[in-house]
Amino acid sequence: MDIEHSQYGFSESTREPEWDDTYKKKKNLFHKATRTVGCVEYFHEKNYEDKDLCHAKDVCKNIMERFFDLLDNVTYMKHEHIQKEKEYGIPWRSAFKKELFTITGDIHRKLIGEENDELDEDPFMVMHKIVRQDAIDAATFDSRCQADLLFMLVD
Repeated sequence: MDIEHSQYGFSESTREPEWDDTYKKKKNLFHKATRTVGCVEYFHEKNYEDKDLCHAKDVCKNIMERFFDLLDNVTYMKHEHIQKEKEYGIPWRSAFKKELFTITGDIHRKLIGEENDELDEDPFMVMHKIVRQDAIDAATFDSRCQADLLFMLVD
């Protein structure tokens, strides 16, 4: 694979890599071990081998596909829950709802940090809001091929 003259140096749909002012090239490559984006000259200067590099656009695309799947799942979780209730019955529903309230309560406390504030919102909506906001942030990083920041968001 010829990394320097690859077709991936140009925008695919809306993904446009950031510009590296030092090398006067786009930061279109990603080194997964160090979670760094840069151009081929940057990585050669750091003595990284070409085999350890991949295209930032491909990394972003893969992560975004996971975000889209997650967003889709959380969007339809409430409706799927109703269907599963028909299959498994009320005991399953009660156990599921109890577990979901516990999880969303923990997430709410970690994100909001309010111990005394009771979660009075539908847990399905809480999960959707969190995932939706992360997906929006991820899409922003994806549009600039910032695979390093996408990895930070996933971790």
